Amino acid sequence: MKTDILYMRLFCIHKILYRIVALTMAVILISAALKNNIIIQAQEGEIKDFPFSLYAESAVLIDGETGRVICGKNSDNRQPNASTTKILTCIIALESCDLNDKVVISDYAASMPEVNMDVKSGEEYRLGDLLYAMMLESYNDVAVAVAEHVAGGTEEFADMMMDKVRQLGLVNTHFVTANGLDATNDGGFHGTSAYDLAQIMRYCISYSDSREDFLAITGTGTHSFTDLSKKRSFTVNNHNNLLKLSHDVLSGKTGFTCDAGYCYVGAFERDGHRYVFSLLNSGYPPDKNHKWEDSLKIIKYVEDNMHTVHFEKNINIYDIDIGSGMDEEGETVSSMYEEVYITCDLNMTDDEEIKYKVVLYSDLKAPIKRGQRLGCVIVYIGNSEVYRQDITSTRNVYERNYGNIFDIIYEHTLL
Repeated sequence: MKTDILYMRLFCIHKILYRIVALTMAVILISAALKNNIIIQAQEGEIKDFPFSLYAESAVLIDGETGRVICGKNSDNRQPNASTTKILTCIIALESCDLNDKVVISDYAASMPEVNMDVKSGEEYRLGDLLYAMMLESYNDVAVAVAEHVAGGTEEFADMMMDKVRQLGLVNTHFVTANGLDATNDGGFHGTSAYDLAQIMRYCISYSDSREDFLAITGTGTHSFTDLSKKRSFTVNNHNNLLKLSHDVLSGKTGFTCDAGYCYVGAFERDGHRYVFSLLNSGYPPDKNHKWEDSLKIIKYVEDNMHTVHFEKNINIYDIDIGSGMDEEGETVSSMYEEVYITCDLNMTDDEEIKYKVVLYSDLKAPIKRGQRLGCVIVYIGNSEVYRQDITSTRNVYERNYGNIFDIIYEHTLL
């Protein structure tokens, strides 16, 4: 008898532990999925073309709030992207280090080709000053010094870059160098797609914990500093001319190599809403202004066509299958009814359509607790997810077994 009791206790403990582990794993997986959804939303179906011509070989305009593609041109093609790479180098440095860190220049960093700040091996600088130099003047030697300081070496830093790319869920990017110079390794050539590059910028300005520092650095016109010995002084000027051409611009980075052509990635705000765009290969010398012409066309398109729509919808969800359970009155129930009220502001053009769908978890069964998530309602503009709201239970449903039946009867008897 004692053996049977001990066995039953051990069995119950095992069952409880199993449920705890299963629930913990589910929470971890759901949390990871939701984190990725905040950053990158899946794009389904065809992408709308830009309704005007662009010099850029590849380009994209995305909603800075939701990440959806508004317009694109060869936006998933991987191409060399030159110094626009430095937006990722900058954000990784900001997330990994303190702006007041001391950076010592190595022989390798000092050997980098133009464009460079002509740093000397053994010199020491404040990291924050080097980030201004890297982002405003696009110095290649400074980018290598930053990478070595953060990761110990340029190859190790490239691994960090690719870790971040994978974390963001991007699939058309392969980075080899911290400064964006053309290079190839076993994984292929250094490059990204217009879509991936825009999503990296979106992360930098909106989701990184270091976004305020990133915006402060990339939005600065001029910055002056010295090395730590105060023997050399520098003044760096921002080459992002779009800051002067449009007061809506928040951030941006230029780039050029022989393989990449003129490139640009930028972010701007219109009527309180953020947008991000990127341009890959907008031409070669002497056509360095083509990227600015493309950029102004995109900003004008947003100004003329994008507007905010307030979306409200009361959604009744019938027959949510939960197997066999009992309600709080002790009655047998096999399904549930819930009501969800959706309200959100969506940014779109006049010719776009708002759609939604209800997604219920496939393994729902009693017991169901009040407040438990049952699924979600997903709102789309065209083929792009732009909003998501949980469906939660407003009642308790008990597992149908003798113990629960007796408990409910006992409670009602006391009442």
